Amino acid sequence: MPYKDASKRKEWTRQRDKQLLESGIGRARRYHLNLEAVNIMLEKGCAANEYGECQGGLEIDHDHTCCNKNSRSCGKCVRKALCRKHNLALGRIESDPSFTNWALKYILEHK
Repeated sequence: MPYKDASKRKEWTRQRDKQLLESGIGRARRYHLNLEAVNIMLEKGCAANEYGECQGGLEIDHDHTCCNKNSRSCGKCVRKALCRKHNLALGRIESDPSFTNWALKYILEHK
């Protein structure tokens, strides 16, 4: 690390981590995948694109109940790439299935 000052060091680390994430190397490390696997997943695009317009950048979807300690994955629970919109929606559905069932019923009743 090139800085002794804690605030500068923190900013330098944040910038470095951002660059790694954007390059794909950070994603590969975070999800315990090799860079080629990450690139193939991202090249395929959003796995849910046929179910609605995609919005936001691609994210790697994984099962948070498996091993989500410190926002990392073991690699075995990685599913596919999703756009931000679909990944957030899936996360909400996954975290509270009872609300999802209620929401679907509510929507159908009020169509």
